[in-house]
Amino acid sequence: MNPSHTPTLSPSSGLVHAAADQRQDVPRSTTAQKQRTPGIFRHIFRSSDLRRALPGLALSSFLSNLLALALPLAILQLFDRVIVNRSSETLILLLAGVIVALSLEEVLRLLNSRVTGWLGARFEHIQTMKALERLLRAPLGLLQREEPGEHVDRLLSTAKVSGLYSGQTLLVLFDLPFVLLFLGLIWFIGGTLALVPIILLLLFILVSLSAGRWMRDQNRKRTIQDNRRHNFLNETLRGIFSVKMLGMERLMQRRYERLQQGNVDHGAELTYGSALASGLGLFFTQIMIIAIISYGGFIVFSGNMTPGGLAACMMLAVRSLQPLRRSLAIWLRYQSFVDAQQRLDTIMSLPGEKAEERPALPPVRESLVLENVTMAKSAEKNTLLFKDINLHVPAGSCIAIRGDSGSGKSSLLSLINGINRPDSGRILVDGHPLTDFDPESAAREIALLPQQGSLVSGTLMENMTLFDPSLEPAALVLSERLGLDRVVAGMKLGYDTPVSDGNAQSLPVGVAQRVAIIRALVREPSVLLFDESNIALDREGDHHLRNLLAEEKDRRTIILVTHRPSLLSLGFIRLKRTFDKNGIRRLDVSSF
Repeated sequence: MNPSHTPTLSPSSGLVHAAADQRQDVPRSTTAQKQRTPGIFRHIFRSSDLRRALPGLALSSFLSNLLALALPLAILQLFDRVIVNRSSETLILLLAGVIVALSLEEVLRLLNSRVTGWLGARFEHIQTMKALERLLRAPLGLLQREEPGEHVDRLLSTAKVSGLYSGQTLLVLFDLPFVLLFLGLIWFIGGTLALVPIILLLLFILVSLSAGRWMRDQNRKRTIQDNRRHNFLNETLRGIFSVKMLGMERLMQRRYERLQQGNVDHGAELTYGSALASGLGLFFTQIMIIAIISYGGFIVFSGNMTPGGLAACMMLAVRSLQPLRRSLAIWLRYQSFVDAQQRLDTIMSLPGEKAEERPALPPVRESLVLENVTMAKSAEKNTLLFKDINLHVPAGSCIAIRGDSGSGKSSLLSLINGINRPDSGRILVDGHPLTDFDPESAAREIALLPQQGSLVSGTLMENMTLFDPSLEPAALVLSERLGLDRVVAGMKLGYDTPVSDGNAQSLPVGVAQRVAIIRALVREPSVLLFDESNIALDREGDHHLRNLLAEEKDRRTIILVTHRPSLLSLGFIRLKRTFDKNGIRRLDVSSF
């Protein structure tokens, strides 16, 4: 690489009209909530694991419901034949058979619960990983439009939707056809007595549907209130320094108190709804027993049914209500599932790169080229940062870019690094489009040093090496070159000093920034993008960094965005945005 190469630029004077459309942005989450949600059956059969387990679940459910008939039929025989004939041997055999049948029924239900629990856990794991992958591959600008807490809340929605895909709902659906069998047996034994459970079951269904709609409204209100509360907490904690500096603690507490009050009110309504649903099932069970005994008693008096038949009909009627009671619980859970599924669908509908095998980006040996690159300032694309930019940077060059605030300097570097994609145009590396290469390898080979580096949970050394022990020797050398070794020497644990959510903010900003710089350089990138990364450094740190960059000029391509004269002396290109008298925005690129 020859550092004497002079980068060439093709200025563009494309005119960009500012759009007059001032429509308010509609969040994606709101749009997703307005979309039609697929029906419950379509949701259930989305899980391939559940479809494979379907035959076994159906067979076990069928057998358990048949075994459930043992007790009412045994009661019928007990009252009408065994007790009348005083047959103790038959009584013992009958009781033994009932015990065996009930035991087998319970074993089958436990096995079903085991299987459905595993299906739910597996679905939650797979769906969470898919959602996280979608988030990580989504465009950076789209993710930054919403608070991090909103994305986390959507990601956690997988726990709420896993219950529907676990198979518990399907087991309830398998039990529903047996309601007709139970009612048919009641009609066979008691005739018109079957009208009593039929009427009560229809009434129970109507009440359940009404309760489900009410619970859906309450869940939506609770979700909106939770979002407001979480966003307020995120904003307050992120700006805690300003809150304390301005003495706003009481004001923030009062505002949160009002938000929490609304959250508590909606929570109380949901608790009341759940208790009401549970009470409805118990209430209808008791009404069912009373109605069967009352009406069935007159049938027994008329001689059209035996006392044993009445007892059996009562047990069958109660049994017929159980699937509907479980259906009510599923129906109420489905209301919260709908909102959770829509929130999860918001993540899954994010645009992003497909997970496909692409070759790794090799070291840049010839040039970096921007061809007619255009980038919008926002997702609406009604305001452009720049249009038709052409830039040719030979390998081994070092250029410095200076521009006004908001002129698009950082955005330009993010395009070269591959974090963002241009709205039009191409970025070529040694003549090949950057999009042809694996994004992770591109980020390693074209390293971007941000204005403010962030640390992850681990030690200082782990942050410098990205948890790769083989890079520790190179990290120590860079630490010495940047003067970080002197700072670390004063720490009790040295490079093993832990960095976590609790103490990351206690580290000096300059230390964190130098760690971030080492993290980018330790993997030996062939291109270094410097985005005013020395802002947080003191004079000594800036001096060390300037010397390091001067030495690195001979080894790699460097593009600097800075206003420091000490760094601008390495190369000079200026980006400038101007407006003419008609308000038309223009981006000029010039070299000096």
